[in-house]
Amino acid sequence: MRPFPVSTAAGDKRSYYRLFSGYVLAMVSTGVAVVALSVLAFRIAGEDAGAVIGTALSIKMLAYVLGAPLAAAYLSAVPRRPLMVGLDLLRAGAIFALPFVTHVWQIYALVFLFTLCSAAFTPAYQASVPHLLPDPDAYATSLARSRVASELEGAVSPLIAAALFLALSLRGVFLAAMSGFLLSALLIASARLPTPTPRTGALATVFDGFRRLFSNRALRGLPPLALGVGAASAMVMVNTVVLVQGDYTLPEEATALALGVFGLGSVAGALALPPLLRRAPERALMLAGGATMAGALALGTFAQLYATLLALWAAIGLGAALASAPAASLIRRAVEPEAHQTVYAAWFSWSAASMGIGYAAAGWLGATISLEATFAALAVFAAAAAGLAALLWPALAPRPTTP
Repeated sequence: MRPFPVSTAAGDKRSYYRLFSGYVLAMVSTGVAVVALSVLAFRIAGEDAGAVIGTALSIKMLAYVLGAPLAAAYLSAVPRRPLMVGLDLLRAGAIFALPFVTHVWQIYALVFLFTLCSAAFTPAYQASVPHLLPDPDAYATSLARSRVASELEGAVSPLIAAALFLALSLRGVFLAAMSGFLLSALLIASARLPTPTPRTGALATVFDGFRRLFSNRALRGLPPLALGVGAASAMVMVNTVVLVQGDYTLPEEATALALGVFGLGSVAGALALPPLLRRAPERALMLAGGATMAGALALGTFAQLYATLLALWAAIGLGAALASAPAASLIRRAVEPEAHQTVYAAWFSWSAASMGIGYAAAGWLGATISLEATFAALAVFAAAAAGLAALLWPALAPRPTTP
């Protein structure tokens, strides 16, 4: 039995599919632009391109952490359709300008602008979907669909970029990515999206989103679980190449396969969500995901074979999907509709910060101690995160109230 009431509004599936199509187009266009940006960085900075890309990714993480809650606060009263269309157009403009830059600082400025727009776009998308799909099963399926699309984007976008480079110049590839955002804007412009309830006090709204995330009894388990997801995912993203090509002395293709298996595990977890959410509460699924990640990391200390690593990476991907994807469903039911966007933004920001902490920990530990010890340290951290979530999280969440 669901602990929170669910809206019985009719919803608008046609608008949802237009919104989702625009969301996917924007994701793919972002992936293509990232590949083109790597080529551009090499043309401008030469052998220092790696430092340029690393700095750009750091700027991207900072923009996500700071930009999402601020954008949600200052833009929460703006009707979502013109807001999201405008953000797509701004992103298209940033990509259009990239091929014309001549200095590294210009790349950083455009990446920051682009990422700020993405940080505002994603919470607005997340806050719109529950209104378009009020049925719990349809909404659970939409969460799975978004997770699968996100994982597939990581694999498909580089292939699309490679195909575009066979036929187009660098500027042409950027223009193709820009066209994706323009088409996304057209799709969203044709959808009927809910109008948010105006809220006063932008800075107060920022803090209100985080306050609700950390103090609402039904959501208290989300922040520690996000830290566990960040630690486990970072171990995969940062140290796969070291393990595969260093310890196992395998070729680059084996690294790509290992990362692909991690993605497949995440896709499997996402596809399993709709039926699982009909049988178990979010809390149980998310804690199970946290335990799965911690267990896989612990077993990693004994991974001597490449096949074993593949199995562990699939388990971590599965656990990460279970531990994070249901969060949007929980926020939807635990928070009043007028606060959805700010709480989604706080969750988005906290998740990005958790990934940043995980990247730093996995990279620093892997470089200073053995990878076996890194596995063990991150396993303890992930287990502690899951344990803290279980302690802070009541087994039966209350009905939504203003905390």
